[in-house]
Amino acid sequence: MIIKISCFIALLLITSSHYFSHEKLPKAFENIGITEKINSQAILSIPVQSESGEINALNKYLDPNKPTILTFAYYRCPMLCQLLLNGIRESVLSSKRLFLGKDYQLVTVSMAKEDRLADLSKFREQYTRDLSPFAKKNWHFFITDEQNRRLLTNSVGYAYKYVEESDDYAHQSALIFLDAKGIIKRYVYGILFNEDTLQKAFLESKDNKNLFEKTLMFCYLYDSERNSYVIHAKNVMKIMGFLTVLLLGGLLFKLFYDEHQKKSVV
Repeated sequence: MIIKISCFIALLLITSSHYFSHEKLPKAFENIGITEKINSQAILSIPVQSESGEINALNKYLDPNKPTILTFAYYRCPMLCQLLLNGIRESVLSSKRLFLGKDYQLVTVSMAKEDRLADLSKFREQYTRDLSPFAKKNWHFFITDEQNRRLLTNSVGYAYKYVEESDDYAHQSALIFLDAKGIIKRYVYGILFNEDTLQKAFLESKDNKNLFEKTLMFCYLYDSERNSYVIHAKNVMKIMGFLTVLLLGGLLFKLFYDEHQKKSVV
């Protein structure tokens, strides 16, 4: 039990490594974390097995018109994975502005070679039992073999490993946002997530943004240190400069137009 608690503390340090990068982690947890691969293609052609037992390519289950949140877990995880999935339920699924199935879909893939269909089914039931049938249909849980698991995790920069001393997997906790084509758009770290950050991450991952959405995202920049979006001062100044020029141009046009009208009357 002491070993598991120690491992859990270390995993939390890993999860918060972009806040506390100076912390010295135990050797067993070195080379664990996420190497961000923004605008890279996630490998979604790998075969995966769903709770029904069917084996298909991962991308066959995904809606080509919606962003996807990709997460990794192992289905017998006693600590961090449960905190992440609970965080998804409390932060993501409770959003009043974004709705599972309508605006996005969720995908959870096991990182553990020991996980079987029975583990998947039990884990899925635990986190989806009180969801609507429509929402439940849009949160997918999968297992796959080691080779294909590594293809997927490597493609999104997700590094984890098995720790024999604690019989656990050391890994970081994050949501990985993919656009409809499977391009990585954003990583959001932690186990609880701010709704404004989630909304902007979804907008960043969304295809066919309207003018308001494009303008909004032009004004914000993701700050990895704060794990949130902040005002992009330079771009805001560009917009203000453009509006100022537009306003002055309109005023000058009106002055010239009024002067021309007076001359015409005379």
